[in-house]
Amino acid sequence: NSFGQDLFKELLDNLPVATFVRARDHRLIAANRHYAHIVGMPEEELIGTTQPDIFGPAGYEYQAADEEVLKTGLTAEFQQTALLSDGADHDLLCRVCSVSAGGGSFLVGTITDVTELKQREAQLIAERAKTEALRGDLERLVSAMPVGVVIMSSELTVEYVNQEARAIWGWGDDIVLEGMGFAEVVELTRRNGMVPVKSEALESYVDRRTKELADGNFDKPQEVEYSNGKTVIVSNRHLSDGRLLMIYTDVTTIRSREMEIDQVQEQLSRLGRFISDATRVMSQGLLLIEDGRILLANDALPAMLDLPPELLLPGAAWTDLISHCAGRGDFEGALEDKQAEWDSFLQNDQAFSAGFLAAGKTWVHMEASPNGLGQWTIVLTDMTEMKQREEELKSDFLAAVSHEIRTPMNGVLGMAELLAKTDPDPRQKTFIDVMIKSGKALMTIINDILDFSTIEAGQLRLVS
Repeated sequence: NSFGQDLFKELLDNLPVATFVRARDHRLIAANRHYAHIVGMPEEELIGTTQPDIFGPAGYEYQAADEEVLKTGLTAEFQQTALLSDGADHDLLCRVCSVSAGGGSFLVGTITDVTELKQREAQLIAERAKTEALRGDLERLVSAMPVGVVIMSSELTVEYVNQEARAIWGWGDDIVLEGMGFAEVVELTRRNGMVPVKSEALESYVDRRTKELADGNFDKPQEVEYSNGKTVIVSNRHLSDGRLLMIYTDVTTIRSREMEIDQVQEQLSRLGRFISDATRVMSQGLLLIEDGRILLANDALPAMLDLPPELLLPGAAWTDLISHCAGRGDFEGALEDKQAEWDSFLQNDQAFSAGFLAAGKTWVHMEASPNGLGQWTIVLTDMTEMKQREEELKSDFLAAVSHEIRTPMNGVLGMAELLAKTDPDPRQKTFIDVMIKSGKALMTIINDILDFSTIEAGQLRLVS
């Protein structure tokens, strides 16, 4: 009756999925509004249509599947892709069952558009693949990290150990640590010789650390020295679900290097003090220059060169020192020529030496040597005493030589004069006169040399 049909239609339209009813000949006899929306046809045009009428050639495959349901009476569920009225392919999940009523067989089915679900599923699969790849990358990263990593569950059993942790604690690759409790791990580690220098009994240590880890009382990272010579920095962090991250850093090599560096620094410091003391007490002047600036001038230098201290302060310009010395006449020649000559040596990293009279009273010999790194070492030696001694030796030599030459020369002149008194013939007298005149001339030269040496020796006396 009309009331029953209206009620059936109302119930059908209020179902949350697309629902249809087909007769034995596969013609549609009822469908709700959701079905009409999916296939894109008005409800009034759907009645009497078959699958090929709605879905085109693909409808024959759907019709064959429906026929199999009618024959077997079994419920069928399958997915299909159909081109719907919006011009796009949709993934449809179809459920069809056979129903007998009024002496006939009918097909009752539902269609769910799972296109969006399929897309989400594909996205989830892709995200899951990315997550798995990321997890694999993280595991490889953690495994290759230069620090030991151990992850324990909230019950303090091992869940993960990387290769570096095994190397630090001496856990061989053949030892299965996953699932091992904290106490077992500590006992295994101590058997491998990793006993803290400041140690306590095993049971006491395990009880104390277990309580600390369970309560989350983590101190800042601790550096622990072990009896086998290793030094390890230990730090703990909480993870999700109450799990515990333990990080171990083996700093044995670093601490060893630091100790070596400390020893070298102490040696360098001691050597620096020795050098400082040596430069302070050395009689020679020492000057270190870098990029035209004074780095160091020892204590002997100001007095040797008679210089104001500010010219030798660290950072003072080397050219100011040269200008000051040139200004009072220490160097022979023009300042510009001397400065250009020495600047050329400095720029070309070429060693050179020079001598000059500082402040008109101190003879100085200068040796300048580069080290190839833009630094120069200049050593200045006071040569005044040596100069004086040199002059004395020269004067003594000249005096001695003059005396040694004058004595035989007097003999030669005396004998020539005696020879002149022997009544020689005119030709012989001429020879004797030449001999006497030449001897007297040579004697005058010898006397002049002797007087010069007397003057240099400071022994000349003036007679008023």
